[in-house]
Amino acid sequence: MKIKLIYYIFAFLIVSSMQMTDLKINEIKFGDFFSLLLILYSLINIKSIIVTKFYQRILICFSFFLISSFIVLLWLNFYPPNSNLGTLKQIGIVSISRFIQLTGCLCFSLFIHNILVKHSINFNNTFLRIIDKFMFLFFIIFLLAFLVSLAGINAPFVDMNQGNRLCGGFIEGGPFGLFVAFYFLFRSSLFKFSIIWTILSISLILASQSKAAFLFMSAMFIIYLLIYNKLKIKFVIRYGFFILLTFLILNNHFDLLGRLSLYWDSHENAEEILSARPNDTNLIMGRIAASYIVPEIIKDNLMLGIGLGNYSLVRNDPKYRGIFPSVTEWDLTGLGGVVNLLVEVGIIGLLLFIFPFFQMWRKSKLNIIKYFIILFIAAQAFGVQTYFQYIWFLIGIMTAILSKNNVSINNRFK
Repeated sequence: MKIKLIYYIFAFLIVSSMQMTDLKINEIKFGDFFSLLLILYSLINIKSIIVTKFYQRILICFSFFLISSFIVLLWLNFYPPNSNLGTLKQIGIVSISRFIQLTGCLCFSLFIHNILVKHSINFNNTFLRIIDKFMFLFFIIFLLAFLVSLAGINAPFVDMNQGNRLCGGFIEGGPFGLFVAFYFLFRSSLFKFSIIWTILSISLILASQSKAAFLFMSAMFIIYLLIYNKLKIKFVIRYGFFILLTFLILNNHFDLLGRLSLYWDSHENAEEILSARPNDTNLIMGRIAASYIVPEIIKDNLMLGIGLGNYSLVRNDPKYRGIFPSVTEWDLTGLGGVVNLLVEVGIIGLLLFIFPFFQMWRKSKLNIIKYFIILFIAAQAFGVQTYFQYIWFLIGIMTAILSKNNVSINNRFK
């Protein structure tokens, strides 16, 4: 009974930290506080915690990121935004802050790994079921908040200024929709197909109006077919119908194709549009601006990048921003973890990061591990940042499945 109560407490904290990314105390997110506690817990209990070679390699990789971030300070020119920067966004400190975030994510997945393998000879499926229940509860609360907003009532978790766009615990609807898609893809491959979860996930993605979520799910559907050889008509019709229905509703209600076309036009005709809308933050900050600035930064800093967290401190450099104006606010690329790693730690850092996953792929014969590795990388390619905890939730499960202490899991997921 005591162990089960602890499972519920841990599951609630894990789900809350994955979901409530916009909940902050001063400059620090709630999830980061949890990560800091897990770092401290890991250091105190280092002798009793199961640490596989995978985690050791990732930690070495993150340590290299921090060292290289200080090396590049020798030649980088910084152009900080004019707004008052918090302590954690200062030159040098932002790299340490990002390193702690990444290490916290690693401890987050290590914590989950240990719960899944340490207290049971078999894979601890009970704990994942508890997490799934809490996730379902959170999603229902978000959906109810969205339904309330449709009546014109100000509701939490909904951006009323963007046409009642459901944001959940995220700052915007796009990242929330991507999170819903990620979790749905994860649980659909680990647990049995659920009509209720399918309907709930479609509803949340529609309410979030997330283009990235739809594109992400479409890509992963194709990859799933290739990995598992699921070319049976029944399977293709079932999941193909799910994706098609989501697209049709999204396009009908939120003009998905029109928005994608508008984004493309903004990219192709940026100079002309800039002259007409020089103060439009949707244009001069975020993805559109980054699609021009990022290639220039990469070209000039290909090997080691510009250091962890330094994009906002470097993007105002005239040789990088080109036709775009200098901005006064803290700006992020919005292009996802894969691109961010290439910008911040260069091609050397990116290859170091990919290497442990390559080793895992090569040594594992389980299709679910290969699918999860692609899910982890693809999520970052579609916009998820590497320091978002929810993708590291997947890592803890992957390493637990591969644990030598859980031989029975091998037969289950072949």
